[in-house]
Amino acid sequence: MRYCLKILACVIILAFSVPSWAGAFSLNTPFGGKIVTSIPCTCSVGSWVTVAFPRPGSFIYTPGLSQIYRNYQLFRPGPWALGIASGFSTCMVGAPPYCVSIGSGPIIRKVGTSF
Repeated sequence: MRYCLKILACVIILAFSVPSWAGAFSLNTPFGGKIVTSIPCTCSVGSWVTVAFPRPGSFIYTPGLSQIYRNYQLFRPGPWALGIASGFSTCMVGAPPYCVSIGSGPIIRKVGTSF
């Protein structure tokens, strides 16, 4: 009986201890706010976009996977963005063969911007 209670306690602890990065792999993570940075990924394809409050985060724009709607202002700070992201990618910058990661995050699937 004690053995079963120990196993049950372990299962409950593991079930409620979800890592903080687990949300990056969920489907359809919504985001939205003012664009703070948009840095081109020179070694990998795309841009690293950081969005501020109210739904903040860092996201990766990837041509071919990301659909941009309305005004197409994702590549400069200032406009507001609203979108959905899923999956995970890393932004690499530098000059090949010397590339470093500046950040990673969910891949933007759909996004619209203000003017």
